[in-house]
Amino acid sequence: VLTYSTRNELLQRFPQLAERISVIPTCVDLEFFGEFSNEARVEIRSSLNISEETTVMVYSGSFGGNYEMESLLRLFQVFIERYPSGQFIVLSKTNPQLVSEKLSMYGSLNDKLQLLSVEYGEVHRYLSAGDLGAIFYREDWSVLGRSPTKLAEYWACGLPVLAQELVGDLSHLKELYPHALTLVDNVSKDSLAKALKKMPLKVEKSELKHAAQEHFGIDNGVHSYREIYSLLAR
Repeated sequence: VLTYSTRNELLQRFPQLAERISVIPTCVDLEFFGEFSNEARVEIRSSLNISEETTVMVYSGSFGGNYEMESLLRLFQVFIERYPSGQFIVLSKTNPQLVSEKLSMYGSLNDKLQLLSVEYGEVHRYLSAGDLGAIFYREDWSVLGRSPTKLAEYWACGLPVLAQELVGDLSHLKELYPHALTLVDNVSKDSLAKALKKMPLKVEKSELKHAAQEHFGIDNGVHSYREIYSLLAR
């Protein structure tokens, strides 16, 4: 399974499987994906007409289904209240019309958000242009099983992250990397505002990359699978 939260939930129902359930978080090949690049930051911001002084939130991923768009747009609203000159970069291959329809309900965001579809090999360059990343899912029991790939990608590119605390093992990761992750217990405007207020944006980028490598590095996954295959071969 992808998370310890899932493993704990399963063991409450099937305690006899204690020795037969392994946890392997989502893994990212960070050498292939890339890392923070100041050159890319300057270049991407320039191409999007965003000044270096502007605080930028990035969201990378899909919209719709379990990817909660309404909560994310509410977060954008609260973000703009805190950073009036702020901007958003949204990296998504979701139908732009769907996003436009949702944005029409939040008129104040129209000139603040840039929706872009980029190839995977370019994502790290656009993440480098941001100051913080966001992860939001629909509030549902199934989020216990989520190990967000984008968390590793954000961290690899030096972005501290704002997310919901009930997603997968994020509460545990918050304990391990307190400056890298800020969690909210619900998506009310008040909770989001408090989270943004206490969220540190000036985090050492090398520490974030280390956290990504330590928890989500692909070598960890390879090692874990090898151990399982060795047990099966006995």
